[in-house]
Amino acid sequence: GLAVRGTFSPARAWRPTVGARLARTLGRTLQLHPMLTPQSQLSDSPAALQQYARLAGAMYLFTMATALFAEGYVRGSLYVSDSAALTAQNLIASNQLFRAALVADLLTCSGVVVLVWALFQLLRQVRRDLAALAAFFRLVEIGVHLSALAFGVAALSLLGKRPAIPS
Repeated sequence: GLAVRGTFSPARAWRPTVGARLARTLGRTLQLHPMLTPQSQLSDSPAALQQYARLAGAMYLFTMATALFAEGYVRGSLYVSDSAALTAQNLIASNQLFRAALVADLLTCSGVVVLVWALFQLLRQVRRDLAALAAFFRLVEIGVHLSALAFGVAALSLLGKRPAIPS
């Protein structure tokens, strides 16, 4: 009988040939883009990966705590869904608490940026392009959150002027 050694894959067989032909056609050797480098060249030491994982875990806990304070405690107690006038009165009466929520939101955003960096360092080992895409979307989310935070600062400055609010 026939002895078959290894496996043959047509998908793998054409790659070196096409690359060599293309290199000859261009008259130069091909250099891979950094995004296409083999994953083995990107590996960090296990100790570094463990540090990234610990940092990501700590940032998850930190951002959860600050976001729960700002969203759950402060906004939950100050915002009245049926009445903008009552919400404005609550914000004027609890000005310092609302400012603390804005600071907590800034801390949350800063923590999420560090979290995204740590997760990218971990996940680039698996698939760099998808890790970069996930980091991009999360940073866009932070940009949207910061714009909403700017509206909170604007509301605080407008309410600081003590407008006439009907009771």
